[in-house]
Amino acid sequence: VAGNTAHGVYADDDVQLMVNVTKIPEMTRHEVQPDGTLVFGAAVPIQVLIDTLEAQPDTPRQYHSTLAKHMRKIANYQVRNVGSWAGNLAMCHAHPIFQSDMATILFAADARVSLMNGMGQQSVKAIDEFFALKDLSAMALTSLQIPPEQDSSSLLRTYKAMKRHQNSHAFVNGGCNVSFSITPGQGGRTPRIVVRTARLIFGGVQPLPQRAVRTEGFLIGKDICDESTIHGAVQMLAGELVPSTAAGYTEPAAYRTDVMTSFLYKYMLDACRTFGGTVSPPLLSAADPWMARAVSSS
Repeated sequence: VAGNTAHGVYADDDVQLMVNVTKIPEMTRHEVQPDGTLVFGAAVPIQVLIDTLEAQPDTPRQYHSTLAKHMRKIANYQVRNVGSWAGNLAMCHAHPIFQSDMATILFAADARVSLMNGMGQQSVKAIDEFFALKDLSAMALTSLQIPPEQDSSSLLRTYKAMKRHQNSHAFVNGGCNVSFSITPGQGGRTPRIVVRTARLIFGGVQPLPQRAVRTEGFLIGKDICDESTIHGAVQMLAGELVPSTAAGYTEPAAYRTDVMTSFLYKYMLDACRTFGGTVSPPLLSAADPWMARAVSSS
């Protein structure tokens, strides 16, 4: 364990032995590789991820700050200072119904995790591959690799529906990471903003974060600003990821579908606006990932 903050969510009274890994140098290292990849040891606290992301020169599409801003909505400052990213993923692996923000946004960013078995052999897994592992008892997470932004024509945005911005698990969360082919408009016409690749990840809908592969396929080759693309993608997503009705979900299935599809709708408006497309003025506020609210004076 590192911070063992998971004990506040799921009791582990049956555990007979705990090993503190925070004194192992390899587990606490963090660095920026020459290609821009960020590497974090498994015992690195979430707050260090946030500080490192915010220290990077941000891209025009706010790639690093998008991830950092969402991580700031995990638990609270005290918990983030001791709780590690690896513990968060491990808790989600052990309890698939846990709506892990960390798992969803790292999946959307196409991050990788490294694991080591009892023989000292290392393996690297994508986030969904990590969750597909049936038994972690003979393995340990050792590091996380967050890749740099794909290019200037890609856009990562993340979302979270919650009771409050601190100390609140997500009802539904999401991450959309899409790259585009942009053709400038001629004669005053708006540009064509066509989807090249897409990663659409949603949590709190089914156990573990889920990738909407069919909806991604629907979007490939289509103009993100086209009204038929927007309506078609929303309808396909609603049919593709049907919310689980198992015990443990606090919100009704219909609500979670509405929130999930609204995240995708917000993303498509945001992408259209970001790359020079036309968004109707009454819809502009819907394109903002987070609504800024002033401090209450009453």
